[in-house]
Amino acid sequence: MDKAIIDRFFTHVNKDTESGCWEWTASIRSSYGSFHLNGKTAQAHRTSWVIHFGDIPKDADDHYRTKHVLHTCDNHLCVNPAHLFLGDVHDNMSDKIRKHRQNTPKGSEAANSKLNEEKVMEARRLFMFERVKLKTLAERYGVSVPAIQKAIYRKTWKHV
Repeated sequence: MDKAIIDRFFTHVNKDTESGCWEWTASIRSSYGSFHLNGKTAQAHRTSWVIHFGDIPKDADDHYRTKHVLHTCDNHLCVNPAHLFLGDVHDNMSDKIRKHRQNTPKGSEAANSKLNEEKVMEARRLFMFERVKLKTLAERYGVSVPAIQKAIYRKTWKHV
């Protein structure tokens, strides 16, 4: 890789962190650092891998075997090569499960949830026993008709 590109890359890296992470300080896309390289946008941690170790192996025949650059530190903005390792899709999922990162928040714990457990129970009661229409319930709770329908029929909010 060209020295000018490497120098430009490191102008966007903060190595002075207590965690040992080298944090990306420029643009972010989908929670990962992004770096413009040869007219394309590349993930910063993948670029760091290429700078330090060379090309990332690819498997054109099998997407699941194509290598990903994973983080031991779980910091998506980290580009420290000592915190990076190669793995495939299965390695990534195993790492996620081992580190308890696979669970998404349920119910009212979800950041943008308009419903909560109490409202879901009330909506189910109103729908089943008082025959309130889905459209009316959706308007009452500020959600779409499909959202309230899924909650009532336990496609979502299964824990309630």
